[in-house]
Amino acid sequence: MYYKILSTITMKKSTLIIYCLLIFTVGFASAQDKIILTKGDTLKVSILEVSESNVTYRHYNEPEGAKYSTAKEKISKIIFASGRQEVIEKPAEKTNRWTNLDVKTYEDIQTTYVPNDIEGMQALGQVFGEGGGLTNELASKQALRRLKRKAFKLGAKVIYISISTSNYFGTWNFQGTAYK
Repeated sequence: MYYKILSTITMKKSTLIIYCLLIFTVGFASAQDKIILTKGDTLKVSILEVSESNVTYRHYNEPEGAKYSTAKEKISKIIFASGRQEVIEKPAEKTNRWTNLDVKTYEDIQTTYVPNDIEGMQALGQVFGEGGGLTNELASKQALRRLKRKAFKLGAKVIYISISTSNYFGTWNFQGTAYK
């Protein structure tokens, strides 16, 4: 009688152990890495490498398939099969040197010929300025003053000058884009 009870208990324990092993094995076999993109999509993958700028992976259901690489800037989070999560930090926004420029009059508006200087700024529109006078210097100053006044009316901080010309008669023309 004790033998029957003992064998029943042992049978139940061994069945329980087998079920636990089976669940663990199935759970482990289906473990996968996940990449959460910044636009919200989730990719089920096998991650091969995480570098400073990219994540290289294969699609999970294609273990011998093609390798893919995605820039980290397009990824918000990586969830590894182990459960560890890596949140991808976004680099700080590049600030423009004129972002905090306080423009109270048209004279405060800055001008530049360098395209990188206006990177990240909002374009407000095209502006033109023409000037003429007895000297080349006075004509240039007059054209620039007119250019800045038009940009000031648009609420600009900076003018990217794309064209500046003068002619034999002492007329200056400036053309550019106003930015804030």
